[in-house]
Amino acid sequence: MNNERHLDLVKTPQIENELRVFPRFPFCYLIFKSNKNDHVFEVKDLSQTGMQLALKENEIHYSIGDTLTGEMHWLGNKVELSGQLKWMRSNRLGLEFEQSDKFENEYESFLNLDHIVKALKPLHKNELPIEKPNLLRYWLCADGPVEIFVWEHKDGELSEFQILLHEYYIEWLDGEGVFTGRILSKRNIDTPLIQEDQMIFRRDERLDKSKLLKASDLIEKIAPESLPPEAKNFLLRKLK
Repeated sequence: MNNERHLDLVKTPQIENELRVFPRFPFCYLIFKSNKNDHVFEVKDLSQTGMQLALKENEIHYSIGDTLTGEMHWLGNKVELSGQLKWMRSNRLGLEFEQSDKFENEYESFLNLDHIVKALKPLHKNELPIEKPNLLRYWLCADGPVEIFVWEHKDGELSEFQILLHEYYIEWLDGEGVFTGRILSKRNIDTPLIQEDQMIFRRDERLDKSKLLKASDLIEKIAPESLPPEAKNFLLRKLK
């Protein structure tokens, strides 16, 4: 699979969203444990207002509008939360958080950049038996909240990168420059060769500098053993 595989558009009568297909890391350490029935969900997507959950082995016996309470766990950290079920599809569901000052403070601490950087796995090092596209130079993954993809041309020059940071989307394309957006949806695609995620996002009408700043803060904290200094400096230049 080359890097052209993941670029596409999704056209609707009202607006043109964009679609990307990325390789998927098959293991998730970010989980939600329900108090109601001891179900353990994988957290597939996170935002400030809610999350997408997946249950691999069991059927989901809930109704739209149900309230789920429990704990989200990630690498030794946890946060208690409650949320309302907004949608269900197959073995996936969408939960909208019930907001409070206590939850907002704990949630912000749970997802701080230090925790995220600690969780980033440099999948490009091929230490795990997973497939990746030929032109994907660097791939860093921190379960649900963050993924970084850096691609190259056939001559080895970097061609593009994408940073997925919660619901934020930041992309730089050679010859086009950098832009920001918001992730609208994500779903799994299982192909004979590789597991993939299909993601739909919408570009911001204007470049969102706050998203670029947050992405830069993340990149700054990545250790050189996970992302070489020359690649790190390249990303920071394009973001700034």
